[in-house]
Amino acid sequence: PGEGAAGVLDAYGPGIVRVRGTGSGKPAAANLGLGRAEGDYVWVFDDDDLALPDALERCVRALDGHEEYDYGFAPGYLTEVDDDPGRVGTVLGELNIPDLSARGPLLPLLESNYLSGATLFARASVYREVGGFDESLLRCCDYEMAIRIVRRFEGTRIPGGPTFHYRQHQGDRGAPGDRFPAARIRAKWLEYDQMIFRRLRHELALSELLPPGKALP
Repeated sequence: PGEGAAGVLDAYGPGIVRVRGTGSGKPAAANLGLGRAEGDYVWVFDDDDLALPDALERCVRALDGHEEYDYGFAPGYLTEVDDDPGRVGTVLGELNIPDLSARGPLLPLLESNYLSGATLFARASVYREVGGFDESLLRCCDYEMAIRIVRRFEGTRIPGGPTFHYRQHQGDRGAPGDRFPAARIRAKWLEYDQMIFRRLRHELALSELLPPGKALP
């Protein structure tokens, strides 16, 4: 983290482990954290994200004692950034998670990334099995990871509504080697999504896209 963030983290004492990376982007930083994680669950946050007070308890409750589920998911609030860093800005809306009962989780995910960022909460064993984030994807590495997880594991919606604020920062975004203005974020998402789907077209089987309970004739 930057020097300002480091001071905030240090104020929490030994309950926070601070690891300094190389500044080579989110996937590398996330992999560094995964390599140090010792708990039963992993929840990956960006600098945009802020958990709601009861969120962690709700996320753990959804999986603890429910071995049939490997990950949970819940929407987040789209939120303005307040001028006061100690305050949460105005809520602009809510991230949408579609009804997955009819078509299953994978096809809707390929249509739109409803598991972006802190939407996904998973057992640490899930990340150990699927491997680390793809460090070639400076953007959308969470999307590629979510697709890998959904193809192999069972998930459940976390009850109780949103679990985090997704703050809408302005100004330049991205890793040092790929900076861009916030107004171009959708174009950047599309650029990296295309990279992901070029690989997937050689990997996905038609049977993976069928609705629950359906099979190829």
